[in-house]
Amino acid sequence: MTTCHKNDGFQTEMNPMNTNDYTQINQTEQPAKPTSSQFYRLISIVILLLLLGVCVWVYYPGPPKNDTLIVELNKAADQGNAEAQRRLGSMHYFGNGIPKNYAQAAEWYQKAADQGNAEAQMRLGIMYCYGQGMMQSYAQAAEWYQKAANQGNTEAQMRLGFMHQEGHGMPQSYAQAAEWYQKAANQGNAEAQSRLGFMHHEGHGVPQSYAQAAEWFQKAANQGNAEAQFFLGTLYFIGKGVPENNTLAVEWNQKAAEQGVPRAQLFLGLMYYEFYDEVRVSQDFTHALNWFRKAADQGNSIAQYYLGLMYYNGQGVAVNHQEAAQWLEKAADQGHTTAKEMLKWSFK
Repeated sequence: MTTCHKNDGFQTEMNPMNTNDYTQINQTEQPAKPTSSQFYRLISIVILLLLLGVCVWVYYPGPPKNDTLIVELNKAADQGNAEAQRRLGSMHYFGNGIPKNYAQAAEWYQKAADQGNAEAQMRLGIMYCYGQGMMQSYAQAAEWYQKAANQGNTEAQMRLGFMHQEGHGMPQSYAQAAEWYQKAANQGNAEAQSRLGFMHHEGHGVPQSYAQAAEWFQKAANQGNAEAQFFLGTLYFIGKGVPENNTLAVEWNQKAAEQGVPRAQLFLGLMYYEFYDEVRVSQDFTHALNWFRKAADQGNSIAQYYLGLMYYNGQGVAVNHQEAAQWLEKAADQGHTTAKEMLKWSFK
């Protein structure tokens, strides 16, 4: 906690004249009469000191605002205020203004959740899901997600849908997953919209429909969801659920790639490398190399193969067989057949 110090940048008190100075004065001498310039200088000093005293009073900031907030929240939380308990939990969880402490976060979330605070219930579910400050338990996570989801919390609804989809803490059920995704998606949750689009794309728990998939991917993509942008771009490229449109295919994949989606980065690399006629973009090995590298760095085996190929052939980069072999080996280690064959025949 920040505290006030005496040496806080302001002179808070005058140092009196040292009493030893008096002994040095010849008692027989009369003190010299001050001149007018000395008099005015003395007056100026007095006025300045008075002003400094006023400034100290005016500009003293008082206790730090965050300390005051914590005191007030603790007081309200101790009196049973659920929202104050939830806010304290979040401050401990994220380390906002106080050291991060999962155990303290869990304690306050529990108090608020027990009173029915939906946000605290959802947060407590997350902590059980990942074992943060407590023993990991999918069953407990699902239980708290369910409580929050029943109150309309969209994040809890989306997460509960994922638990049903993966069979975490409950039997796997695509139908239940789709139902909860739908509830959250209808309230505008972008992640739920993207996942619901995927369920329609694959026909999991709902009738297979590329048109429905495209509709939900579009909603999520418009909110900046990177996975939805990739899937929407892919649908435009193959012309399923939406009219084929290569311009939009590249545009949406560009957005997803810039957010770090490896498959979108691979897509752009391929567009610049060999599919350029189909999408009407100029062949550009430099751009292709750049996007292949981004995807390869994230472990995409196809991108690793193409990156190795470009180093081997000197496309967009100087020929470097050592670098080529390294990338081809990474791809081969993940089972890429063509990379294995190239290593076998080109690097004997």
